Amino acid sequence: MVLIRDDVYGVLGRIRSLDRDYNIVYDNGFFVEIKGKKVLKIPYLQLDKRTVDFVYKTRIGNVDLEKIELDNFNLQNNYNKEINYISKYKLKEQLAYLQTHNEIDYNTSNTTTWI
Repeated sequence: MVLIRDDVYGVLGRIRSLDRDYNIVYDNGFFVEIKGKKVLKIPYLQLDKRTVDFVYKTRIGNVDLEKIELDNFNLQNNYNKEINYISKYKLKEQLAYLQTHNEIDYNTSNTTTWI
């Protein structure tokens, strides 16, 4: 286990600006350490901006913000699924109506003509 004291991109300084107790160690991968305990595995092979963003997002103080962002994403995703389902259902309903009322001219429409 190697304690990282400095890096080219200043990642350690930016992480320490989030919390003075944060240290970065290398032990077959990078870890954030607080008072000798590994608390977070960094999923990247090098220290860069992604590392700072990752540590920031996983801070205890930001968990509520992440939960809100995830909830908003899920709501938007569910809304899009419902809109797609409703759109498909309405199109099928309109097509069925037109077919049952013989309002589709099969000779001029883009449907396949069976011989």
